[in-house]
Amino acid sequence: MDADKRLPFTGQPPNPIDPMATRWWLAGLWLVWALLCCGLSMHALDATLAERVRDIPEPIQAWFRTVTVAGLAQWYLVPSGLGALGLWAAAVLTPDAERAGRYRRLAWALAFVFAAVALSGLVTDLIKLLVGRGRPKLLAESGFYGFMPFSFRGAAYQSFPSGHTTTAAALALAVGSLVPRLRTVLIAFVVVIAASRVIIGAHYLGDVMGGAAIGWFVAWAVRDGFAWGLLIQRP
Repeated sequence: MDADKRLPFTGQPPNPIDPMATRWWLAGLWLVWALLCCGLSMHALDATLAERVRDIPEPIQAWFRTVTVAGLAQWYLVPSGLGALGLWAAAVLTPDAERAGRYRRLAWALAFVFAAVALSGLVTDLIKLLVGRGRPKLLAESGFYGFMPFSFRGAAYQSFPSGHTTTAAALALAVGSLVPRLRTVLIAFVVVIAASRVIIGAHYLGDVMGGAAIGWFVAWAVRDGFAWGLLIQRP
């Protein structure tokens, strides 16, 4: 098998690809279920929880304000994008065919991470603009709890879904697909980022649930696309 059609890092052939229709149907069903859970949270939990987290001691909130920056997409887009470009350039320039193959596999792995985080972020940003959900600070300041769809009123009305949580979930699926032994740590990372967004009052619980669902689904779709090129392992 061509070295370029082996898995990143391991260089091993991928597992057989499952029927696409079944996989997409199940993934879509899971996404619908997750979004229904978001709706339930919006109806029954979000406002009450947003009021209660204000009573969390300041030292704890300060810690979560520090941690939450790990959910910013640029921390992952810049190194993965530049790394992929650099490795592709190195693969072109090196005269060693075996080494060039390793460089290309690593470049495709980083390109996968970049695409998963970037595309999930774009989807989330679009949904934010269309949905127009008010952030928890509006509930605290004026009692507003609701939506202003298509209002384009700025960040205060871009609560759903959480961009930080979307990034964390997309990153977790992408990296977990490449390095399965890190999955437990990556799941914990997503939980901490999601909790931080609620605790510091940037988002409601339903927002982070939606962000996690969208990040997972888009990254899964990107992985499926890369899998058709025999570049990424499917579990």
